[in-house]
Amino acid sequence: LRWLPRPKKRQPKPRPKVTIGIGLICRDAIILASDSQTSGPGSIKSLDTHKIRGVKFLNSDVLVAKAGSADLADHAIDLISDEASKTTVENEQTVLGVIERALRQIRNHFWHLNELWKCSEEHQKAFFRDDADFELLVAFYHEYKPRLYTITLAWCIPLEVTQKWYRAIGIGAYLAQYMLAEETEPGMTFEYGYPSVVRITQKVVQNVNCCGEPIWVGLTAPVPKEIRELWASVKWKHGHKSTFALEVPKSHTDKIIQELAALDPALI
Repeated sequence: LRWLPRPKKRQPKPRPKVTIGIGLICRDAIILASDSQTSGPGSIKSLDTHKIRGVKFLNSDVLVAKAGSADLADHAIDLISDEASKTTVENEQTVLGVIERALRQIRNHFWHLNELWKCSEEHQKAFFRDDADFELLVAFYHEYKPRLYTITLAWCIPLEVTQKWYRAIGIGAYLAQYMLAEETEPGMTFEYGYPSVVRITQKVVQNVNCCGEPIWVGLTAPVPKEIRELWASVKWKHGHKSTFALEVPKSHTDKIIQELAALDPALI
């Protein structure tokens, strides 16, 4: 008889979060940027996905970027938006609680649907790593202080970005974070941070597979006092907004880059 060694059990490779999402805290705003590519069955590419969305609370706005399963992440943001539309932000935990509850609802659905409590811990981790995996990058202001958080479906715990003034998610995160550390600095203004974020996102798209243009940019910032007073005077139907959030394709902001380049070519 000939003894043959038992073949080693192969661990499944985790599916990459197909996206690049970048968040940069500036002195006067928080900027998010992302690509637009998603991949479907048979590696079919789609280049029209909006990966940055605004979530409107009764008295504030929040920006959310996504990486990973686009459909699941969209469903999570829909749940967040639905509760947010009926919620007044009283403190920072109000925003985080709405987001956490939405993700836990999805996680609990998969937990019971697939009876994951009967599975090994390894299998549970593999499920949320390979089959139901996404990450959100959340940006908002509270009491004029910028807040940047990440949260994953596997953990359902919002983690604040405190050690750095930037964060990247998705398959291009490592390259993006290296470039953000090299090309940005804490306390930089929006006019310097904006072209830096756009340029870094473009570089990641050019050098990382599964990322594609067009680039989308989101901005959230404290609303100036004069604007709040104007809104109050005309009794704007949305009430007083402590922050505003914009989500626009990069192609619509090329004019801004050209204007900045005319002022200082070093910005571009």
